[in-house]
Amino acid sequence: MDVWKLWPRCPREIGFGPQSGELSIHTSDLQLTLIFRMYPEKETYGAWPRSGEIDIALARGNDAASYNNGRDTVSSALHWGTSVDQDQSSRTSGKLTLRRQDLSVGFHTYGIEWSETHLFTWIDDRVYQMTSTGFGPSWGGNMYQRGGFPDMWSNGQL
Repeated sequence: MDVWKLWPRCPREIGFGPQSGELSIHTSDLQLTLIFRMYPEKETYGAWPRSGEIDIALARGNDAASYNNGRDTVSSALHWGTSVDQDQSSRTSGKLTLRRQDLSVGFHTYGIEWSETHLFTWIDDRVYQMTSTGFGPSWGGNMYQRGGFPDMWSNGQL
């Protein structure tokens, strides 16, 4: 996945490094979900998930005592793959549960930081990291090599 091609404005106009936004989760038992995500400007590699998606933060408004992954949990994922049924976000996702805390109380800062070698997401303080994904040979190669996909360029599938 080429960050420069998918999100040309972010690295070029804003620059690599931390970016964040302050959001609030509203209390609800209706399975309402806060989703703070980024889609690429163009589908450079094809339809979702080929061109990727970054879920910076996903959080639910449900009571944590009654529901798994309620208001005390936030998650993040990098979606990528060759087709909808081959989305590899499970390889590049994570969640953070802050026990005895209710994320719907007040605003929280959700952020993303990326460089040419890594991407990670965080809440309130970079210490509370949700995901960390590296790029390049030391992390298993490019995303298609990491996913174990066949060489689609040589067999004419793409």
